[in-house]
Amino acid sequence: MIDVFKAMCYRIYKSRVVYYALFFAVAFAVAISFTALNQDEVSDNAIIYGIFDNITIMGMTMILVFISIYQCNDFKNKTLYYEVMGGHSRIEVFTGRLTSLTLFSVIICNIQIWLSIVMLNLWMNVEFFKDGVIISTLKIIGAELLVLAYIIYFITCSFIGKNFIVTLSLGWAGIVISQLTSLLNRFDIIKSGIKVSYIFGSRVIAFLFAESFSVSQFLSSSVISLMIIFICILIGKNNFKNSDLH
Repeated sequence: MIDVFKAMCYRIYKSRVVYYALFFAVAFAVAISFTALNQDEVSDNAIIYGIFDNITIMGMTMILVFISIYQCNDFKNKTLYYEVMGGHSRIEVFTGRLTSLTLFSVIICNIQIWLSIVMLNLWMNVEFFKDGVIISTLKIIGAELLVLAYIIYFITCSFIGKNFIVTLSLGWAGIVISQLTSLLNRFDIIKSGIKVSYIFGSRVIAFLFAESFSVSQFLSSSVISLMIIFICILIGKNNFKNSDLH
C-alpha cells in the first residue's frame, strides 16, 4: 500500500493536472469572494454560508474532474492491472489510490475555502471565529467531514465507472441530488426528521455556518458524513476486488 501511495503521490505532484486544479481553486476563491463585496447588509454567517454553498458546485466539480482524469486514464492504460500484476494486492492498490487522491483533493479544497475566508476578512472584515473557538472548531470539523464525504464518493464513482464520462455522470448525479433535496428543504417541503440534504452535504456545509447552528446539527451531519464515507469505501473496495482490469 505504501509503495502505491508514494508512486501515486509522485505522479500527481509531477503532473500538470494538479497545478491546473490549484489554479482554478484560487480563481474560484477570488470569484466567490468578489460576489460578497456588495453585500454590506448581510451578516457574516450568511456570507460564509454563501461561500460554502458555491464551493459545493464549483469546488466539488473541479475535484470530480481532477479525480476522474487520474483514475480513468489509469484504467484506460491498464496501470491498475500492472500494479496488481506487480505483486500488490487489490486492497493495497485500492487503499493506496484512495489515500493519495483524498490527500491532494483535501489540500485543493482547503486552499479554496481558506483563501475565500482570508480574502473576505481582509476586504470586508468578515469575522470567521466570532462565535468562539469551540463553536468555530466544530464548524470547521463538520465542514471538513462533509468535504471528505464528497471526495470519497467521487473516488468510489471512479472505481465503479472506470470511464471518464460515466464517472462524471455518477459524480454529478450526487451533486444534482444534493441540490434538489436542499431546494425541497428551502421551500419547507420536507418538514420533519433529518432533512434529506444531510445525506449528501450540499447546503449542509453551508448550513453549519448559519445563524441557527447547534451542537446537535454538528453531530447529526458528522455522523451521516462518516456513514457516507464508510459506505462508499466499502462499495468501492468490493467493486474493485471483483472488477475485470483487462
